Amino acid sequence: MRIDSKKNIIYPPKQDLENYCDKVAGAVGCLSISIFGIKNKITGRSYAKYMGRALQLTNILRDVAEDIERDRIYLPIEDLSRFGISEKDLKSGKEILNHPGWKPFVKEYIKRADKYRERGMKLFPLLDKSSRYSPAAMTTFYHSIMKKIEKNDGDVFSERTQLSKTEKIGLAAYI
Repeated sequence: MRIDSKKNIIYPPKQDLENYCDKVAGAVGCLSISIFGIKNKITGRSYAKYMGRALQLTNILRDVAEDIERDRIYLPIEDLSRFGISEKDLKSGKEILNHPGWKPFVKEYIKRADKYRERGMKLFPLLDKSSRYSPAAMTTFYHSIMKKIEKNDGDVFSERTQLSKTEKIGLAAYI
């Protein structure tokens, strides 16, 4: 990806971020549905892109601290600005957790990812039944990561938000 090849990535516009998500995770989703088998490829590709956006937005939020260390900020400037969050605020590490705009920003960001996930879930009935488990598991795991981030009030700075082996097994059994 050209955006990833740049040394410093600071605040892509929201449209550029959506295009990035489509080219990264959305492309993988479109390729996967060809392998999984799908009833309607045109509609399925649209839903796969929505799911890809949801998963990539999860990665971006989960990895904020790690990306900042690499001089990369994938969060859209227009969204951060609406909540009064600057580059300096983001680079303050855990201090941003005290910023009055951080929690509302995270809540809105998660809501956007959830909307994409809900649209993307329409993909599953189009997939062959024998192929639904893997994408459903991935969707469930990523959604659970977002729920953890939300439960922790957006604290992606203290430690990497991830699922334990026990949580993954429990979720996998539930799917």
